[in-house]
Amino acid sequence: MRVFNVPSVEMQRLLLILLMASIFLFAWKLQSALFLNYDVSWLMHASERLLAGGTYSRDFFETNPPLILYLYLPPVIFSKIFAFNLVLLFRAGCFSARQNKLRSKAESAKNGA
Repeated sequence: MRVFNVPSVEMQRLLLILLMASIFLFAWKLQSALFLNYDVSWLMHASERLLAGGTYSRDFFETNPPLILYLYLPPVIFSKIFAFNLVLLFRAGCFSARQNKLRSKAESAKNGA
């Protein structure tokens, strides 16, 4: 009978972190090669118009609820202030939101909630 050595908890944690980092880097590389969806790009453009002082029915119209434009405003504002690429900021915001969601789920599972 063959006996397997079980890695220590620290080694398992390190392997998990390396696996998550490699998945994150692969997903980032894959997303950077793809275009944004037309709906996302239109919403960012409408948010830019809203930020420039436009009104909802005169300068643009969106069938989604108006709050969606405010959800797209943070990348648009950071793009205007720091002169970063808007698409890059949007993707970074999506990835950080997903990372925060995964972290909170892991913590709640760890705490037994």
